[in-house]
Amino acid sequence: MDTLRRYEHIQTVRNEYFLSLLQGAAKEGIISSEQVKKIQVGLLGLLSRQIEKYTLGESSSVTEEKAENLLKSICFSISVALKQQGNIISASELLKHERVEELFNKGNELIRQYFEDSKRLWFEIKTDGFRTGNIAYNSTINEGLKEFFNFYDYKFSAHETNGSIDYPLSYDEMDLKGIEYIHEYLTHLTMENAFCLHYDSHSIECLLRGYSKYFREDLLNIFELILTNLLGRSMLGYTLDRLDISEEDRAWLLVQLNKVDDTVLVQKMERAFYEVLSFMKVESQATIDYFKLTLKNIISRVKHNINLRKLEKVFVTLKEGEDENLISGYIDGNKMEDEALRVLIDEMKDCRFLEDKIAMVMQSIKSLEDLSEVLNECFFEGEYESVFKLLDKREIQELKKRIVENKNDPSSFYEWECALLEFAAD
Repeated sequence: MDTLRRYEHIQTVRNEYFLSLLQGAAKEGIISSEQVKKIQVGLLGLLSRQIEKYTLGESSSVTEEKAENLLKSICFSISVALKQQGNIISASELLKHERVEELFNKGNELIRQYFEDSKRLWFEIKTDGFRTGNIAYNSTINEGLKEFFNFYDYKFSAHETNGSIDYPLSYDEMDLKGIEYIHEYLTHLTMENAFCLHYDSHSIECLLRGYSKYFREDLLNIFELILTNLLGRSMLGYTLDRLDISEEDRAWLLVQLNKVDDTVLVQKMERAFYEVLSFMKVESQATIDYFKLTLKNIISRVKHNINLRKLEKVFVTLKEGEDENLISGYIDGNKMEDEALRVLIDEMKDCRFLEDKIAMVMQSIKSLEDLSEVLNECFFEGEYESVFKLLDKREIQELKKRIVENKNDPSSFYEWECALLEFAAD
């Protein structure tokens, strides 16, 4: 068997690339048993040095669980270095000829670069202007990812994915770990958000409300809902600058799609897909490839629902909200970076006059979350009402809702929270 054929037999796993490549290459005789032993000895030596660094030189031993975790982190870093080669042949050659410690160091440098690029993507998503009342989206962006970046430890736990990533992408294999998963997640979310930003927040919220009255709590993907309705509008011959599909439109789509076989149905939807991409001016091949994965899911869903003769959850009719829903669906403004907020709070604490603090709030505070921190640290009894008068009715009701929902015991309310509840009751 020639060498190239042997490489074709190696099956690698994305989240355990190093070990699956080593096992496959050894099985195919590409890496000899002596080279495997050399790699294993190198791993043990590297693990010993990592334990020493982890304990700051105070011990050469840790618990079995910790040692196992450190070894997983080492293997993760080596995997990152090998994957950068782009193919199994180059990765196998690197594994054969490079010392394990060199691979580990290369992997750590790549991980550091991924980390910085992921933070850049996260910041851009926070400031890109896309706003939604969906709780999973907001908690993922504002809390889950923040926790990841605060606690990610590439030196000793590079394979771990801290933070709660609740918002589902339209397509997510979830077979990566650590910074690799976060970088891919943020890259794909950036693609989805750029697509969604072609439509105003109100239209998107009406689409979500039409899909489910629990759209704020549901784990749904906003991009997929928008793309699906646009595919429907394209097949109806409508313009793509709006999202709505009426009940009559849906009935027509059901008749038209039900009378064609699967091959024609796929052709119709692919034609609509490329019309949507053209309208959106999507030219990046990486973005098109990713969106194609979503299209595949949508086509499967359309086929399934045609058989059920129910397209209500596929091609959605937009629904306006009532006042109460609008209040509870409040979309907060942009949060400040932690460091910038801390500087502002310190400056406000030094202010002698209430008017100066109010001016600083008006100039710098754009979100209720930031306002809550400022109220807690910079204002006192007799001053709160001046801040509350800066807010409109929806903002007051949203603040009240957050206070009541987050705290069961009134004795735990901050002073400004009690003042807000009294103010809102007037």
